[in-house]
Amino acid sequence: MRKMKMGMVFGLCALTLVSLASCGDITAKDDLVLTYKFTTSSGDVKEAEINAQDVYERYLKTNPKDHAKAYYDTIYDVAVRLSFQEGGVLNKYQNEITSSTKLAITNLKNDADKNDQSWSDYLATLSYYDDSKSDKENERMLYLEKELEYMKKKVTKEFDEQFNEWKIDTTSENYANQAAYNQLWGTEGYLNANMPYAVRHLLVKAGDSSDNFTKSKISSTQATKLHRVFSRLLESNTDTNTFGIITHDESEDTGSVDRNGVYVMGTKTGFVNEFKLGIYAYESIINTAKATQYEQFLSTKDSSFIGFGGSQESKDTVKHIGANYIPYEAVDKLYEYRDLEDVNGKKVNEGNEEYFPRNILFNKYFNVHNVSFIVNRTIAASDPTTSGGFINSDSGTPIFSDLNSEGKYALGTSSYITDTEQAKHFKTIPGLDYPVLCDEKGNPIMLVVNATSSGGIHLITIEKDYFDFIDLTTGKTTKTVEIADTRAKGGKYEVSINEYYAPKSPIYQEGFNNSTGLPYYNVDNGSYKGEFPQFETTNGTYLPKSTFINNDVYTTPAKYESLVSSTITSEVTSNSYVSETSIKSANEFAWLVGATSVEIKNETAKELVQAYQNNLKNTANQSNMESLNSSWEQYATTLENQDRSRKYGLIPETCALRFKDAETDPAFQKGGYCYYSTSIK
Repeated sequence: MRKMKMGMVFGLCALTLVSLASCGDITAKDDLVLTYKFTTSSGDVKEAEINAQDVYERYLKTNPKDHAKAYYDTIYDVAVRLSFQEGGVLNKYQNEITSSTKLAITNLKNDADKNDQSWSDYLATLSYYDDSKSDKENERMLYLEKELEYMKKKVTKEFDEQFNEWKIDTTSENYANQAAYNQLWGTEGYLNANMPYAVRHLLVKAGDSSDNFTKSKISSTQATKLHRVFSRLLESNTDTNTFGIITHDESEDTGSVDRNGVYVMGTKTGFVNEFKLGIYAYESIINTAKATQYEQFLSTKDSSFIGFGGSQESKDTVKHIGANYIPYEAVDKLYEYRDLEDVNGKKVNEGNEEYFPRNILFNKYFNVHNVSFIVNRTIAASDPTTSGGFINSDSGTPIFSDLNSEGKYALGTSSYITDTEQAKHFKTIPGLDYPVLCDEKGNPIMLVVNATSSGGIHLITIEKDYFDFIDLTTGKTTKTVEIADTRAKGGKYEVSINEYYAPKSPIYQEGFNNSTGLPYYNVDNGSYKGEFPQFETTNGTYLPKSTFINNDVYTTPAKYESLVSSTITSEVTSNSYVSETSIKSANEFAWLVGATSVEIKNETAKELVQAYQNNLKNTANQSNMESLNSSWEQYATTLENQDRSRKYGLIPETCALRFKDAETDPAFQKGGYCYYSTSIK
């Protein structure tokens, strides 16, 4: 017969017939890893011991290199069992565990009968048979391991449920555990690990789906749509034509159009570099007010903090290249010349599309991978200059460029938009060189281009920013933000970042309802009754948090669900915010061991267990950091390649502006800087 497997969990204890019906404090002595008391089925109180030799016999023989994991598993298995005993944090589930385990054994016995096997033989096939023990003893070992299996599942479920509640109550006995393990706002929770942004996104598909930095092409239809979108943004307001409404009407991003473009994005969200790192570049490098906040925030974190990632070199590259500024006149010119492809029916430069005015303008102003902003300026419309002495190898003529030695182009005069109301949409943002086009709330509208399947021009605004909430002296997310809402009492209410992103509640709300003396909680009769904080409106009614979030973020119709809440629910539940479950596993271990008052007296075991816990977290953090750093390096490389290509590869803008005169303009004749290969036919 095969022997019982050696990898049996330590929580089974030294005596195979013993179940831990109750226990006292765990202690340690001499070379022992742990000792603990238990009560036998006959009611006798005994003490079991786990020493270094036990660990070796049961774990290290088969895996001699993994000492740390052996000690870690030993402590964890014991802590799991203790948590279900009388006085344990999970004791209320003991009957449920017992029932599930008994049912599992019954099912296995039924399987043995179906296979015409004796119970002894069936136990042997499961590796739960020892010749020196009776069937009852062997079955008991199987029972204990099955029991532990169900216990571990319950521990994980309880950890998720207890620390997914997002509850902040500083008077609670459990507050210290919540502060450490809460998966939204705890020390290693979603907010601190991911630093999320609530953003809105409007996609206009335009240009090639490839990294063509200078010769991308845009259709007349796409040029028309871009013009329409920006015209609407100039007319945007807080009621009938918001960024969200425009997005709903115009965006080609099928993943967000029905929720008015709302996304939740963090350091580990799998967005393309131009989208994700473009926002980070703006917030942490270009926007000087936020960049200062970020540097202050970093000083409150330890060396293992991932932050925005990236080497100093890559950040310097992004900072040096900076933002791109698109004069609003370029938007109008792109539309004006959208259909201009020939002159009096004659092809220019053999009909090469690269010389169509719309493509020349698109490549100069819009086809850039760093963050762009629209400014209230005219285009410079100046003749190009020779750049760097480069010669066109085909024609032997000098290469002319609109860009200077820094790869920048000049802008024309200010106040191109003269309408007073429209001009108000251009606002001064710290770190940006000119007032830029903003949405109806004053959020700057960022433009980025990427060359993947979602290629096109991405218009992005930031609705809520992690750094709007942090206390820079402590790094804690303790600040609140005022959100205006005419229905709220006083026309506004305050919300913390924890509450803003919380998919569940209730969360303790600073301040009380004067009429009841109670915190503001949702007491309506909807499906979320009692779950969301609520706020008193001017007419005396109460609305849940979700309503305010929807109106603040989406602005229109009530049919839009709260994407902020649903996204966080999904990300935290799947643990995607740490890339893998190792950090959560380490926190689950720490919580359970602490809850069962387990003390590891043996110094060697204590050091190894601590090392293993740290390794679980560090491995995950290292993986996340490497991934983020790699993205920054790729992004910086893309920007460097882009600038190198644009400096000598862009067709001068005047070739678009003077296209109508190509028949007579010397610039389009052989030797001219707008000449392609032959004269006009």
